[in-house]
Amino acid sequence: MSRRPKSNIGKVVYERNERDWFKVRKYAIKRLREGWNRERLAAHLGVSKSFLSKWWNAWLENKTWESLRDRSSRPHTIHTKAWKYYDLVVETRKEHPELGPEKIKAYLGDQIDISHQTIYDILVLAKLIKPGKKVRRRWRSFSRKHSNSLWQMDFKTLQDGGPYLLTIIDDHSRFILASKVIEAETTEEAINILKSAIKMFGKPRQILTDHGTQFYATRGGTSQFTEFCKNQGIKHIMAGVKKPTTIGKIERWHRTIKTELLAKCASIAECSIPNATPIVVNSATAASVAVMLIVWGIGDGE
Repeated sequence: MSRRPKSNIGKVVYERNERDWFKVRKYAIKRLREGWNRERLAAHLGVSKSFLSKWWNAWLENKTWESLRDRSSRPHTIHTKAWKYYDLVVETRKEHPELGPEKIKAYLGDQIDISHQTIYDILVLAKLIKPGKKVRRRWRSFSRKHSNSLWQMDFKTLQDGGPYLLTIIDDHSRFILASKVIEAETTEEAINILKSAIKMFGKPRQILTDHGTQFYATRGGTSQFTEFCKNQGIKHIMAGVKKPTTIGKIERWHRTIKTELLAKCASIAECSIPNATPIVVNSATAASVAVMLIVWGIGDGE
């Protein structure tokens, strides 16, 4: 249905399916070739001048009436890249059922050139995972606006009596700056890994830890770790007592990596994790766990 302004002045506006637009375009081109004024013609047809220009350019390109017909919105090229990696993704999932889409992408690395969302779609199609019900969650997130504004640092007991995992994570990006398996939770180990991370990534403005004895002077005064941070121009801040959610990002990463270690081995003792220098991981998410396991020689890097 057409709509004409109440003042009866101006162009008539037509609905999309109300007119034979091929005939309208042909009529417009004929009038333009006769020398009609574009503004006058646009008002006469009830279209904008930009539409007239578009039709005129289309006709000039081929100078055939067929070029004025509606074109299909179907893409000229249908990408089938996902199917190229279908078998590889499915086989990887069957061999490592604990790996999700992001971890599969990190695990396969340069072998695939698709996003983790495409991997997810492949797994759903292969019925290897079942899409969960989408639930809208509400929470208050805590994150700094810039990298190197705040680092989080913590120890994780892999099993009673050791070994332990010491990790530093960037609060903004969740990038794992350094992670090291150690035999004892000491201040010296904490300072050494912090030195390595600073050398590689620069100094953070602040570093957040819990009230562990490696970071906090339980008998009063200033701890050795706090003194080191002060000398480096880093402000050492500590989470509330019995408030693990304050350093929740690093706690969550530690929990994920322990879960995957136990998925690879019957116990932590059987994993044979090397006591190595700090390992830099290439991802900010849990996908980095797969990379970490490969570096440690526990995952299958092939």
